[in-house]
Amino acid sequence: MSSFKLRFLATLVVAVAMVPAGANAGIILAQWTLETNTPADLSNSTTGPTVIAEAGVNLGLLSGSHTSASSDWTTPAGNGSANSYSSNEWALGDYYVASTSTVGYDTLTLTFDATSSNTGPRDFKIQGSTDGINFSDTGFSYSIVANAAPNSWNATTTLPIHTYTTPLPFSLDNQGSIQLRMVVLTTVSANGGVLALGGTHRIDNVIIMGDLAIPEPASIALMFSCVGALLVCRR
Repeated sequence: MSSFKLRFLATLVVAVAMVPAGANAGIILAQWTLETNTPADLSNSTTGPTVIAEAGVNLGLLSGSHTSASSDWTTPAGNGSANSYSSNEWALGDYYVASTSTVGYDTLTLTFDATSSNTGPRDFKIQGSTDGINFSDTGFSYSIVANAAPNSWNATTTLPIHTYTTPLPFSLDNQGSIQLRMVVLTTVSANGGVLALGGTHRIDNVIIMGDLAIPEPASIALMFSCVGALLVCRR
């Protein structure tokens, strides 16, 4: 075998072996802390202000949508930080939505902090989409803890009881764009009563993460097979 072929094969083997198991895990695709990119307060709007992700390897956008045109969007204290993304006038089906690209990534997870005032919404579910039109349930639903003593959000102390993490469906892997909705699931309030228009719900520290996709063994074997065929053709 020529020295050129030997060098080519050696380079290929090294490239495949360079990424050890586990070294590709836990990459932040988009993260919103709301501390650097803090939206201005907005009154009487069905759509919340759009916030660009402050960290991550991809562009990310965070916003919200309500039925009521009287919804107010504000930035009160977060979970251990100065700002969060908050709104009132919640109704069944209203949501926050985060979007980013997942091209080249799999094993996705969503992590976020969430709380409501006593009369704000308690029950939510996560929905996902790859076109921003057709949304499907991810299978994750959750009930938040009310923003009341001893679990009140403040600018200095992070309270883990308000943090939620869920894996995301394989259908959202390696997509040009995904949208994740945090959707109101029931009309029950955080204190177990009935959801009221004056009740608020806020989120903070939203993170979409993924693992760098590595070719499966079958794909690597096919790649070596093709390379072998190319080397034979060069003879």
